[in-house]
Amino acid sequence: MHHVNPSDKKFQLSSTYIATLSNAEIIEEAKKCVLLCNRCHMEYHYNIGTITNEHINDLHKKWENIIIPG
Repeated sequence: MHHVNPSDKKFQLSSTYIATLSNAEIIEEAKKCVLLCNRCHMEYHYNIGTITNEHINDLHKKWENIIIPG
């Protein structure tokens, strides 16, 4: 999970931490993220791949439609 805006990050969505949270808390944090594979996440953070902020924003719009059907 990649937080679209790191300053909005309340916590990291790791399996050990989210086991202590409610579904509502997990969903609320997931709304701030996009799902990236490990490779794409690394490439984005180190600017070595083709993932751009535009790609992240497009993914976030699609992710919002999945996690917040509507």
